[in-house]
Amino acid sequence: MTGLAAFRGIVRSAVLVATVMTCMGCRSSPPPVEKPDDPPAYASVAERYNARTAPLERLWARVIVRFTARDRNGNRRTEQGEGYLQVIRPNHVLLSVGSYVDRMYFYLGSNDQLYWWVDSMKDHAREAAVGRLELATRERAAQLGVPVHPLDLLELIGVTTLPESGGEVRWVDRGRAIEVTAPARWGIRRLQLDPVMFEPTRIELLDDAGNMVARAEIALPVAVTIEGSGHRPRIAGRVRIALPTLEAEVTIDIHSPETTSRRPRLQAFDLLSLLESLRIDQIYSLDE
Repeated sequence: MTGLAAFRGIVRSAVLVATVMTCMGCRSSPPPVEKPDDPPAYASVAERYNARTAPLERLWARVIVRFTARDRNGNRRTEQGEGYLQVIRPNHVLLSVGSYVDRMYFYLGSNDQLYWWVDSMKDHAREAAVGRLELATRERAAQLGVPVHPLDLLELIGVTTLPESGGEVRWVDRGRAIEVTAPARWGIRRLQLDPVMFEPTRIELLDDAGNMVARAEIALPVAVTIEGSGHRPRIAGRVRIALPTLEAEVTIDIHSPETTSRRPRLQAFDLLSLLESLRIDQIYSLDE
């Protein structure tokens, strides 16, 4: 298998939960805190968490994405690409991966109506898989690699808000961390938070039976530059996403995250324009 083919194969199985590329930052090794008799109320934890994520409705960043998985011969391989992460919550997400000095070759994205995976490598027919967001199921999303909702990348990178109610809180790690459990689009979302900064150090997605689908380890916090504001919320500079059922791992390094009036632009999420510009040869429906 050539390097490009290996990269394409690994991206197909892993990039769905990897797109993006903006995970919430964390404090490294927070000091132990004395465990109180009862954990803080869920509503107060959600309020603290959301105070930091609320300004992150728009996000643009450079990323370096590394994929580690088994190739067709059973050998573990690691491939790396450069690209961009663009987010306009709640539904607009675009992760592009390729080379800064050449161009982007892989696109994982969604908008209010559609979600897609585009492969525009030059050594084979350029193709795209497209589905309607409202019809997404685990089985259909699995055709892109991992049975998680197309928007769950945002959950794994920690740039969404928690619901104001309906979750649970408990102490873990001898009072060094707060564990928050809340509903997800498909199943359960479980976060481990620093009890001082209320930033996540781990985010997990579980199915309805409690089986782990994806786990994101979050580290190396970096501040987001927000145009016209002195507020600089932190997101992770690195997120390592484990996909247990695939024996695969995706590491995303995030650089220079920002929110400005200049980018991200809504036009970036126009799938028709993207397909036309890339001269895609084949389009497959994920709804059939």
